[in-house]
Amino acid sequence: MITAVKKQEAVRLLTKGRTYKEIAEMIGVSPAAVKQFFYRCRKQSAPRLICNQCHQPIKLSSNRQHHFCSYSCRMKWWQKHPEAYSNKEQHCFRCKTCGKSFYSRRVASYCSRLCYYESMKGRSRVHDI
Repeated sequence: MITAVKKQEAVRLLTKGRTYKEIAEMIGVSPAAVKQFFYRCRKQSAPRLICNQCHQPIKLSSNRQHHFCSYSCRMKWWQKHPEAYSNKEQHCFRCKTCGKSFYSRRVASYCSRLCYYESMKGRSRVHDI
């Protein structure tokens, strides 16, 4: 366990450019304890992440930086911001069912599966003779 005095000393040594191993030897703790202390410091001082879509705090616990709080928020954001796609070629299409404009990398006739299913309801079925 690192005391408050040792924590201050560790921060001072780190600002002077010392490695975790050197800091551990100088203050008399294990290198793992020093790494854990600085990891917790970074995690506590990190800014709270806000979802780009719903602007709520992101409550995901991992070391990755997240931009969205959920899969549905991610999908909604990308549907509203098609211009933000990577440099892959995009094409604009008009849905055959609802008439809405949408973007796709491939040739597409419908903006969603729901529109596709809706279009299938109106077609007559071919019966085997």
